[in-house]
Amino acid sequence: MSSTQDGYPSGRNPDEGEEGTLCDRESPLSAKRLSKAEKKQLRQALREAHWKTHAPKERENRRRNRSARISAMKAAGKDPSVELPTGKKNIFYLRKKRPVDQIVFSNIRVVIDLSFDHLMNDRAINSLVTQVSQCYATNRKLECPLQLHLTGFGQRFQQKITSLDGFEKWAIKTHSESYLDLFPRSDLVYLCDGSENVLRTLEADKVYVIGGLVDHNQHKGICYNLALENHIETARLPLEVLSEMKACKVLTVNQVFQILSDMSVKTDWKECLQLAIPKRKYPNSVQSYPNPEKKSEVHVDT
Repeated sequence: MSSTQDGYPSGRNPDEGEEGTLCDRESPLSAKRLSKAEKKQLRQALREAHWKTHAPKERENRRRNRSARISAMKAAGKDPSVELPTGKKNIFYLRKKRPVDQIVFSNIRVVIDLSFDHLMNDRAINSLVTQVSQCYATNRKLECPLQLHLTGFGQRFQQKITSLDGFEKWAIKTHSESYLDLFPRSDLVYLCDGSENVLRTLEADKVYVIGGLVDHNQHKGICYNLALENHIETARLPLEVLSEMKACKVLTVNQVFQILSDMSVKTDWKECLQLAIPKRKYPNSVQSYPNPEKKSEVHVDT
């Protein structure tokens, strides 16, 4: 790069250049003497200050965008109350607002094993609570929700999940006991990446167990080994259909549950995996993987 006689790069204002460099050099986050905890607190304070300044503008932008969408829908002859996710006639909105005693549940049973409380820190517990909440939200959108069981509550998880507003009204079954004490072992199928068995169909006489553990792969294989110790059948999702899937093939609890919930009403694993797994993990082509001999779903009231 060419420079001027004063030593500054050509095409650049010396005052602006020096000011920018000085600002960068004196940025609070760039100070090497700050600890990680102090930098984290500083970032949080900066985010909060930014939000307080920009919140009114963001709310106004959302209102403007919503009004534009409504106008476009009306111009196209569509009913916004049906098309919008929060519309009073939207099918998913109506399903979420159904009284529990009016819900017809699917015969597919899913267990989230919450017995790993001792292996997680508070941050991981909070993340697990969020994932379980997302599982419940996904389930409520189904015409016939899956029978969702939470088993083996740990003390910290129980304190967090029961503090959520409306948790006592959730259409799920909670158990302090282990799933091993609730269902016959011959009916259990533990979903884990290390299994040699590929899950191809969902069967009404099986109970599918998802490990409720947020560990960022620190306890790799723990669910698989636990299943083997207890002589439980294992299975893995057919992630190989995502031929270019990047990095670790470990899914979150809510992603696994979404795949199962989609497969209860769809016939193609490809579509279900694409809906649940972020596209950044499979940027290229995806193979087709149909669900053979899809059984008609029988519904039961619970």
